[in-house]
Amino acid sequence: MSERQSKLLKLIVEEYIKTANPVGSTSLSEEFKCSSATIRNEMAELENIGYLEKTHTSSGRIPSEKGYRYYVDNLMKPKEMTGEDVLKLQRIFDNKQLVLSDVINNIRNY
Repeated sequence: MSERQSKLLKLIVEEYIKTANPVGSTSLSEEFKCSSATIRNEMAELENIGYLEKTHTSSGRIPSEKGYRYYVDNLMKPKEMTGEDVLKLQRIFDNKQLVLSDVINNIRNY
């Protein structure tokens, strides 16, 4: 997979996660500063190798299971924890009655 295809897949996965709508070439062409036809060609190649799928003939693309797996294994970066995040976790774990799901919920609500 080329560097541009990798970046394209990353953007498609992230946009699809945000919107739950197929991602079209027009919106991506602005990000890549190239024509939408170029993006469609790259998307077609990613579809041919199994990383993207089309839900309809004229729709944008969505990530396939293989595309999500590639994203998680190679493109996704873990969020850096700040000192404040670490302190929140320490306070939560000080209460030893909590289970992991409670910890996650408490962090989200903190």
